[in-house]
Amino acid sequence: DALNEIASPAQCGVAMTNRKGLIVDFEKFFGRNLKKARHRLLLPNDLGVGILSERRRREALINASVDIAPEESILDIGEKSSQFLSYLVKRSGEVLWNGPLGYFEDELFEIGTRKLVQGLNSVSTKVVLGGGETVSAFYKFCGKPRRNVSVSSGGGAMLEFFLNQRLPGLVPLLK
Repeated sequence: DALNEIASPAQCGVAMTNRKGLIVDFEKFFGRNLKKARHRLLLPNDLGVGILSERRRREALINASVDIAPEESILDIGEKSSQFLSYLVKRSGEVLWNGPLGYFEDELFEIGTRKLVQGLNSVSTKVVLGGGETVSAFYKFCGKPRRNVSVSSGGGAMLEFFLNQRLPGLVPLLK
């Protein structure tokens, strides 16, 4: 489905390159055929950056001159990226989600994660949540998951299962 893989904001600094197609202009996909987005690593176009101790947040666009001060951290995705994720969720048949989109424990940086959780909880799309932090975020913003949501508190084990069709913790027991 259209929502194949979304990187967390923390991974953006590592993955930012000028390779064509890696950083996608989300606005090009609104209202269009999402098949063009398949099998691409979709990174946020904008970020919520700030300094936790000073309770400060600002939006930063990812472009050739992305400007994040050394004392700032990337703590959330931005507003446009949140809108695009909601758009993708509504058009996806299945969503596999492993890892919050930001530092959701602080209300200044919960926006991306909260909007994604609310979007997932409002559709009949099959959803698989992986990882304790992801599950915690889901419960924080929506309470008990609906019937279309499957939960795994072991995010790494869940990803390994989907990749290799086996549970790492059970492999030694089966030998």
